[in-house]
Amino acid sequence: MPENVIKLVPMSCDDLRWLEAFMRVEYPRAYAALWRDGGVAYVEETFSVEALEAEHSESGASLFRVDCDNEPAGFVRIVADKRPSESAPDSRYVYLHRIYLAQSSHGRGVGRRVMNAVMAFAADCDVIWLESMAKNGAVGFYERLGFQTVAHTVLEHPKVNPEAAGMVRMVRDNQTDA
Repeated sequence: MPENVIKLVPMSCDDLRWLEAFMRVEYPRAYAALWRDGGVAYVEETFSVEALEAEHSESGASLFRVDCDNEPAGFVRIVADKRPSESAPDSRYVYLHRIYLAQSSHGRGVGRRVMNAVMAFAADCDVIWLESMAKNGAVGFYERLGFQTVAHTVLEHPKVNPEAAGMVRMVRDNQTDA
């Protein structure tokens, strides 16, 4: 398998229209079954340019376009100094708030390379944490990267299918190698 060159490219407000269009296509491909309406309402409220501008301007937040072999393949949102409720007060945390990759990049090792880039970006932090849908197969992927489940939660949204709403909170000691 050829090596996929991954770059995390900092996004500006000028990139948010691309991100909105990307999520209108890619989010339903991955998560339509999670929603009673196929995810239409969630995508509208979460990935509109206005909502993305608010997220982009949040203190400590960084948005990155994921480029694979110089082509856009997804995005990640990282929030510095945001602690999970189970956190130790003397540790430095990074919250991997969002990671979405195009379906076309799945099965090619892109996700692992993106996570390695995220871990390198957060090298000065002690712990990386994230929340993942419990039933979409990502939990095993994160476990292979050294993440451990610390809590079970539920996605609260009026349009979510209750049987698919289970989530897990996962943490990884960022001072060790996966």
